[in-house]
Parts: sequence; C-alpha cells; structure tokens
Amino acid sequence: MIKVMKLGTFFWILLAMQLQAQQVQWASKVVSYSSDLGGKQFGIKQILGKPNAFPQCESSPTAWMPKSALSGAQVLEVAFEKEQTVQQIAIFENLNSGCVKVISVAGSDNKYKEVWRWTTDWRNQPFKRNLKTDRSYYFNRKRRKVEPAPPVDGFPGIHRVLLVEPVANVKSVRIKFDFSILPGQKQIDAIGISDSNIPIEAEINSISNNLIESAPELLVNNCYSFTCTEDGNQLFFTRDLEGKQVVYSSNFTKLSEVSQVNVCSANLSYNYLQGGNGNLFLHGGATYSASQGETGWNLLEYKNGNFQNLGKLRIAAYSNYGETADATITSDGKIVILAVESDLTQGGSDLYLARRKDDGTYTYLENLGKQLNTAADELAPFLCADNKTLLFASNGFSGYGGMDIFVSKRLDDTFLNWSEPKNLGNLVNSDANEVGAAITAKNQLLVNKQTEDGSAIFRLKLKNSDFEDK
Repeated sequence: MIKVMKLGTFFWILLAMQLQAQQVQWASKVVSYSSDLGGKQFGIKQILGKPNAFPQCESSPTAWMPKSALSGAQVLEVAFEKEQTVQQIAIFENLNSGCVKVISVAGSDNKYKEVWRWTTDWRNQPFKRNLKTDRSYYFNRKRRKVEPAPPVDGFPGIHRVLLVEPVANVKSVRIKFDFSILPGQKQIDAIGISDSNIPIEAEINSISNNLIESAPELLVNNCYSFTCTEDGNQLFFTRDLEGKQVVYSSNFTKLSEVSQVNVCSANLSYNYLQGGNGNLFLHGGATYSASQGETGWNLLEYKNGNFQNLGKLRIAAYSNYGETADATITSDGKIVILAVESDLTQGGSDLYLARRKDDGTYTYLENLGKQLNTAADELAPFLCADNKTLLFASNGFSGYGGMDIFVSKRLDDTFLNWSEPKNLGNLVNSDANEVGAAITAKNQLLVNKQTEDGSAIFRLKLKNSDFEDK
C-alpha cells in the first residue's frame, strides 16, 4: 500500500513537472496568406496571439476570415517569436472546422518540411458550389467579386497534429486549407505550437471564483442602463414607460419601492444615467451637435438626494458612429472614459478617454489601445472609486459566450497603460450577454444581464473590490 502511494505521488509530481515544462507559442507574425476580407475586423492579423474566439466558439471579428470561403486551396504562413522544438501544432478553427490539408514547418533558413497531410477518403465528397454567379455584380465593380457563403455556422474545432518525431528549431509554419470540403463561412482564430503532446487548449484568463462570496441575486427586472451611488445606498436604472425612457431610483434596502428621478432628455428614445464615481454622474441620451463638440452627455452632481446639472460634456472633435455611447468619469472629473465607435476604432465600439482642460471642456478622444480594445465590441466602462480599477463588457476576448464582464487595472497616471483584462469568471458571466457592471463601497458587484424577459440587474458579494485573491 505504501509502495503504491509512493508511485502515485511520483506520477503526479512527474505530470506536474511536464505541464510546467511545456513550451507553447502562438503565431506572432504573418509571413504570407492567400486572402482576407481586409480591414481590422476579420483581417489576417486576427490570427496572431492566443485565441480570442475560443472557447465560446461564436462567429467573431477577432478571427481571420478568408475572402474565398468556398474555394479550394488557401495557404497561410505564420512565424513565431523564437525557434523551438515542436511536437504538436494546433489550429483553432472557429467555424466549420475540418479544412486543413497540409502542414509544413521550417526553421530560420525558411526551408519547409512537410510534417502532416490529410489523407483523402473516397467516402468524403468535397462540398460542391451551386451558387449562381451574378455577372452584372462583377462587371459593374472595379474590385474582385466576393461570393457569399451558404448560411452554415457552428462546427468549431481544434485541429491538433501530434508529430511522431519532434522537429527541432521550428520558426514558422505553413498551412494549406481546402475550404471546398465543407459548406459555410470559415474562420481561423489562432495557431499554436508546443514541444509536448499535452493538448494545447484555449484558456479563459479569469479571476478566482474564491473572490465571489455569493450567488447572483436578482434585484431589478425589465431595465436598461444602470448605475449607483458610491456608498451603495441608492440604485438608478432606466425603464420604458409609455413609449419613452424614464430614470428610476430605489434604495437598496427597499428595492420594491421605486420613484422617478427628475432628469429627462429631449430625446424620448434615450434617457439614462452612468458614471456614479463620487458625486459625479453622466446623463446621456440628449441630441447633440458634434460640430460644436457636444456629446449628448450632461455632467451631473448628486447632493442631498438631488441632481444638479453642471452643463454639457463637450469633447473636441467628438465622433461617434452610433446613436448612443457609454461613459464613466473619475471622481475629480478630470478624465472621462467612453465607449464609442469612431475613426480610430480597433474594430467595433472601443474604449477612449478625454482629459478635462482649464476651460471645462475636454480634449480629443484617445484610444485606450489594443490591451483593452479588440476587433469586436467593448462597452459599458465603469471606473471604480479608486480611479484605477476598470470594469467593462466585451465579446472580443476568450469568455463564456456573448458579452462578458472584464476587469483591468490602470498601471500609471497616463490612463493609457492597463493590465491584461481578466474575465470575472463563470459565477458572474454566462452564455448570455452581461452588458454592464458596477461596484459599491460595500463590495457589492452589480451586473446587468440579458434574460429571456429582457434585461435585469443582479447583485453578488465580493471578497474584496480590488479583485486580488489574497
């Protein structure tokens, strides 16, 4: 019995050492490719780095989508940061997997060696295109025709190749696809290599579940955007009332009692409060003139249970492609962080900041960069009371499906350098959409979740508000 225990202990120690010793690299450079859709969304550079669309496996602009989704050969060549021994190659196919035909590897000399080839099975017939070609579409345009793919979504998969003999000093990988094998659009999320036969997986970078001390508790149903006072006593949320949006207030101790808040927008379609840092709030939804630096936001101060309008939030050269925006503000009002889509976007809606000037207006928008922004959408920023912890919603990082809530920490006083975002985990996020969050001084985490009946606010108890597992 003692010998068995010793052998078992030795096995687990050996396995742990093997896991720690595994060297995994993700593609860091595109060397060559056959086609892509161009632009930042679905572009070829979306395959670089670790997976973003896995493991949720939904169609995502953070994955590469070839222009010729139904054609035969497509070739992709990627390089890695440094040479290493390779025993495993993993290709993360986000839509309609199973189209990899040939894999070759090369060192710094760029001399490729074939290491794997798909063997044709006479029982598997390639998908045949039967779409009619619209010749007028082609001849009336000065660009190549993009043939639409049949509406077949899903069927994700990780194509892992385990080499019989490891190959030393691998610097780049060349992959040949045959996208005529399967119908539907194709997306490639990431390409990884390893010196081990332990399967390469897509991992969600999340906080520890130990930081969540309670299950989600339903607070308010049928509501939209929300915020709260820093002390955690008062909750503000928006509901529809007879065709217009109305802001309501409720005390956390008497959530069944709600009252209308005396803030209104000339635009009946949008009327909501955000921010909630210190005494400062942002009232959104007003119509605005971008040529005059207007944003549709008003700055409010909350004192003695009432809101005082401090005037319009004006940002130089403000630009927003959408009808609405999300925003948060530092407790001193010097920095505003917004979620909008503009000319500087990384893809969809991005997080930007604007700095207050001496005259009370704000500088032009500055993109918060690729650490926080993806080719997908980043929404609903909420800056916590420490002015360092930022919560936001995104569907551009590995998650549990739809929009998830993430947290990032400010690293310096520029407000442009942030830590790698962490998912708030499966006790907070789900396969539905989590589209907003806030934290109170009582370590209460409030989350806006989309439900079958619309949208609702849930409350969870946090171990601490800095999201560190101490």
